[in-house]
Amino acid sequence: MVISSARPGGARSLIARQVALDLAERLIDVDAVQDALDGGYGRTTYRGLAGYAGLALFFAAVIQARDERRYRDALHAYMRAAAMERANHGNGLFIGVAGLIAACTYALRVEPRYAGLRDRSIAALRAMNEAATIDVTPARSYSEYDIICGRAGEAIAFAVAGSSEDARRACDYLVWLLEDAERWCCLHPIKRNDGPVHDLGLAHGLAGMIAALAIAAPPETKYERTLATAAQTLQGYRSHGSWPMSIGESGRRPSRSAWCYGTPGCASALVLASRRLGDRSIQEAASGALDDLLRTPMEHWSINDDALCHGHAGNALILASLAGATGHARFYEAADALTDLVLDGYQEGSRFGYRVHDGAGAVDACGLLQGTAGIGLALLTLCGDADPSWMRCFGLIPLTRPGCDRPR
Repeated sequence: MVISSARPGGARSLIARQVALDLAERLIDVDAVQDALDGGYGRTTYRGLAGYAGLALFFAAVIQARDERRYRDALHAYMRAAAMERANHGNGLFIGVAGLIAACTYALRVEPRYAGLRDRSIAALRAMNEAATIDVTPARSYSEYDIICGRAGEAIAFAVAGSSEDARRACDYLVWLLEDAERWCCLHPIKRNDGPVHDLGLAHGLAGMIAALAIAAPPETKYERTLATAAQTLQGYRSHGSWPMSIGESGRRPSRSAWCYGTPGCASALVLASRRLGDRSIQEAASGALDDLLRTPMEHWSINDDALCHGHAGNALILASLAGATGHARFYEAADALTDLVLDGYQEGSRFGYRVHDGAGAVDACGLLQGTAGIGLALLTLCGDADPSWMRCFGLIPLTRPGCDRPR
């Protein structure tokens, strides 16, 4: 195996907890961090999990690790900011009301009174969808169907909140799209000169739709038939040991190896599909792809930081998740090694403890998707201090054996 762990499990758990709680101290004041939410989103605040709602979710996890009044105050402050946010750019999970639904649902573990806000948010999102154009048309952008902004994320948010009929409507749109590949072939918003592409990533593409259907679709034949076909299609796009970012007229665009794009996210979506369909061959194909990745030197993974979206924390969670789902202990070993890399990346002298890369260089980002809150949430989950159910919001299988002290 190319990557290996040097820390004993007990030390890893202790350090992970300490680092995560230090990150909480740096993020405890909502006014002090409002100018530094996810760098990749222009440092703009949103109602969804990329903004205030994501910070609220993080503090709901912190309270599980250490229940103190000031952490509860921070949770309430971020949830209040999320509920009052007017710079809302859509209905989606990471930039809209669906994210507030997900954050409230998770926070019920520590504060039952958020049930009212969750229910009002569900009603608001339902009303927004009913008021929108009802014509079913091919997607003009992946933001219409992906986990970050679109219907895949909505489906997951409704499902985790127990709003099954709303989840069904979102899944129906995904099924309609997947019936004809041209319906989800779009221009990439940043790489428009490449022409229309089929995006494959967990964040924005086919893998994300697969994960959403596996998590949120009702137990009916039409959904499982679509899921099986989509999983087969995604498997067919793998070449040279990995999945590209997208497929288009200009060819296959190479990908990093992370949650958002590449083998970790795609393999995770396939294992979800395998579990939903009871088809072990899909899981075996996904496990083989991960084995190939773990034999690849880390410098070829194109990972520049520790973020959940495109960094070591996201990969550590995926590998720990799939170790539990598949029973392959080698994935736990890789997850521990990646957790060590996250802990080694902690910068005590920086503003939020970690700096992440937004394309132009290292920035101070504090959000859940690309910043410090997400790294802290991953550490609390990996060491077993936080309920891992939030991972479904990222289209992942929650850890079944959290903790860094697992017996070998």
